[in-house]
Amino acid sequence: MPITTLPAIKSWLAVTTGTDDPLLTALQTAAESAVLQFLDRDTLDLHSFNVKLDGNDKDTVTLRDFPIVSLTSVVINGLTLSPGTYEAYGSSNDQTRKVFLLAASQAYTGPVSNVFMTFPKGRRNIQISGTAGYADGQKPAGIVQAVNDTVGQMYRGRTRIGERSKALAGETTTYVTALLSDTAKAILQPYRNLIPA
Repeated sequence: MPITTLPAIKSWLAVTTGTDDPLLTALQTAAESAVLQFLDRDTLDLHSFNVKLDGNDKDTVTLRDFPIVSLTSVVINGLTLSPGTYEAYGSSNDQTRKVFLLAASQAYTGPVSNVFMTFPKGRRNIQISGTAGYADGQKPAGIVQAVNDTVGQMYRGRTRIGERSKALAGETTTYVTALLSDTAKAILQPYRNLIPA
């Protein structure tokens, strides 16, 4: 699903006619691709994941797929953990990207079979599956705005391709020439995937 909509882009740009709709739609596709590349993510949509990770001897592992919506299973060294012995968490709902072993907390009072205090060190000895991403219409406003901003930069910049600045009547105007503006990058930073593939 698209990150933003044509009406949202037109509203941001104060475009009221349909004359440039095909151009804006093409720029939207390019902008969304640039944003996903900057975020180092294949998609923001809801999707299933099944990943193998290296154990780290800690009570938490961080996933590339986020936000985690639900966890289907957690397997450590071939042993499937009992539901209720792990949970997903993050600093906010749209940043839920960590899996925490509840047995590591003193509040855990469940059964002790199939319980681990940490994700033991090992090569690809942790397997986690579940669902991650954003439902339709639920993508963070910051990401949507960064796409709208990027479309705007490309749309307005099409009349000054190759120009970095312009002097007129003693004043110099400097143009943003990067595909993603510094503002868009700052907005997107919390959503970047910093875990190597």
